[in-house]
Amino acid sequence: MHTILGANGQIGEELTKELCRNYSKEIRLVSRSPKKVHDTDQLFPANLMDHEATHEAVKGSGIAYVTVGLPIDSKIWEEKFPVMMQNVIAACIKHECKLVFFDNTYMYAKTSEPQTEESAFAPVGRKSKVRAQITEMLLREMRNDSIEAVICRAPEFYGPNKTQSVTNTLIFDNIEQHKKLKVPLRDDTKRTLIWTPDASRAMALIGNTPDCYGQTWHLPCDDSRPTYSEMINMASEVYGRELKYTVLKKWQFNIGGVFNKQIKELQELLPRYQCDNIFKFDKFNQKFPSFKTTSFMEGITQIKKNKMPRKNIVSTFLLLTVLVQGYAQTTSLIKTKVLDTVETKLNSHIIQMLWLKDTIQVDIQKEQIQVDPTLIKSLRESAKDSTLYTSKEEIDELLGVLRRGAQNCYSYALESYFEHNEAFDQIVFGKSTHVGLESAEKILDNYFQQIGLVNTKPRRNLNEPLPNDVLLSFINKNGRAIHYAYYHNGVFYSKNGSFAPTEFQSLRKFLKKSYWDTQQIILYKIDEEKVKNI
Repeated sequence: MHTILGANGQIGEELTKELCRNYSKEIRLVSRSPKKVHDTDQLFPANLMDHEATHEAVKGSGIAYVTVGLPIDSKIWEEKFPVMMQNVIAACIKHECKLVFFDNTYMYAKTSEPQTEESAFAPVGRKSKVRAQITEMLLREMRNDSIEAVICRAPEFYGPNKTQSVTNTLIFDNIEQHKKLKVPLRDDTKRTLIWTPDASRAMALIGNTPDCYGQTWHLPCDDSRPTYSEMINMASEVYGRELKYTVLKKWQFNIGGVFNKQIKELQELLPRYQCDNIFKFDKFNQKFPSFKTTSFMEGITQIKKNKMPRKNIVSTFLLLTVLVQGYAQTTSLIKTKVLDTVETKLNSHIIQMLWLKDTIQVDIQKEQIQVDPTLIKSLRESAKDSTLYTSKEEIDELLGVLRRGAQNCYSYALESYFEHNEAFDQIVFGKSTHVGLESAEKILDNYFQQIGLVNTKPRRNLNEPLPNDVLLSFINKNGRAIHYAYYHNGVFYSKNGSFAPTEFQSLRKFLKKSYWDTQQIILYKIDEEKVKNI
């Protein structure tokens, strides 16, 4: 019996396919909610934090493969990984089961020195120290001959379908979504990445080769080690279009970490992107000379062929597509600096920032939000119904409203403007950012140019063509800006309150429905010369 502990993830699923294809149909999938890959798979729901459950999951197995993953959270890693590893080791010893451990490279020094199976551990950062700790736990038992085990170590992933990694999130997911590509820190350092199906194939091969046990093995990768610049050039060739990209600087990650915990969690890994990453696997190649690895061109072609939409890691790396937009070869970054936290509220932080030369305030919604009991009380009193919002479904619906309401029209219009702008990028406005009218008007008054004005009466004025790529400010009879929108290629992009963003093509119909009291619409473009000289 081949048992996969931590099944249904990117490595576990590919491992299941490889084992069934070439080794055995007797496969047990273990996770909190396992799902079958083949009809013959056995499902075993279990929490590896539970000692007894882990023993039951391993019982009767010949080989147990550990591919379990956890969210990118240092506290969770410190609390769970050592307990899980101890439970798995104890279960394998008791039931005389071989153990194949899928490991990563977090514990290595993040330098340009080549990494081999003999490289010393030099963990820096909480997550790196946890990975070193659990690997040492297993190595200790291996040295004592108390367990028959093998360690399979892999560098950063890239790959199809469920593959989650910094590279997949910032490069390949953005290609599919026609967004700007992001490169962490440098585009000229060599990268060693492993194609996830190759990692699983190699792991299955090692686990089923008896004389591989008692050792650590580096899994095989494409040996060409391209830079991100070269990788993106390959992707441009595969996709048949020029792919432009942005290089994110370390200070941008620092700013993003203020807004997003998962960006902060990523920061301990950043040094590995500052230098060449030379992960060596000569030992594997010598042992298995006929094993064919997937080239980058083949891998990128496969990613394009699959075209399977994926969630960004952060949930993990929600990162960087919302709060961290970078410094590009073809774009300049709007300079910003966090000055102070003005107020911390139940679901957000009010941050004072320097945006170019002006101080603005933004309200940043927290990742984890909750419903204020006083809000529920107010809603019940307003509806005169004490049974409102007593069910989980109603609470979830209300939380959804709160999340959608985090970004207001001013923030959304500015985000949309810079998302399409080829000269400048920005790091402030995103789906969790609310900016007040006073701050928004500072930005328009000081860094944009008014290039046109549309009087809404007579209404036929609204049928006149507009210049492309403009930000629109809707002004009421009191001279107040009541709404912002963005116009691009015949489409208006708008957001109102807690409603989802909308797109429309008829300005006349939009005003009649939503902003009938608009007297004028002022058209703005960024003052490029002024901003470049700051």
